[in-house]
Amino acid sequence: RHAALKGAVKALAVIHEQQQLEEAERMTSSSSEFRKALQWSCCHDPSWTNRSAALSTMINLEDILPRVRDVKTQVRVQAIQKLHSFALEDWTAQQCATLTQSALINERCDETRNVAKVLVCTRWMKAAKYCPINLLSHLQPSLYEKECETIIKVLIDADDETLKELSAAEIGAFRKGLNTVPANITSETLFLARFICADAPERLSSLIADIPRLCELLTECLSKLATLENKYSDD
Repeated sequence: RHAALKGAVKALAVIHEQQQLEEAERMTSSSSEFRKALQWSCCHDPSWTNRSAALSTMINLEDILPRVRDVKTQVRVQAIQKLHSFALEDWTAQQCATLTQSALINERCDETRNVAKVLVCTRWMKAAKYCPINLLSHLQPSLYEKECETIIKVLIDADDETLKELSAAEIGAFRKGLNTVPANITSETLFLARFICADAPERLSSLIADIPRLCELLTECLSKLATLENKYSDD
């Protein structure tokens, strides 16, 4: 009798566990369907208030980023503000380029552009330790030249209103970073110097303080070009 009772208890436990698994599967399926419905509403609902409500539930960068192109200003601004919470390492270079294209290059609404500028200056630049070279390394100028030029211009033109979320020390670090060239020459350094020469030549003297330093940079560039030429000639 004891053995039969023990077997019955074990069978009940197995049945209960199976019921729990089935319930979990139903909840997962229901949750997945609900998520799909929210994603559809976020992108396609004709009511911007419904799109906004759906957007407020989104937690993934890839779900939020497309709404930066929404036809309604309020939704675009909401999307960019939600993107402020993501660390720079969460962004791929392509996603950064998409944000730049949508909110800065193609965007004509000042409200949307301004909140995007705050994202670039107070989130991305801060994550790059206020070094534009570090930021460019993440953004990959060789693949996204126009977008990187736009970002550098945003950084150079940043005013006190754009930087108001930063402390005085952080603003100082931000300004200093734009006026400093690392000792080691890189493609990102050349990109920054080239852009400043073309777009704001009066700032070049603060970026490269003296003629000897400029000569060093040019010598390093020529050396690298010669190395590359020899490499491709051998190939």
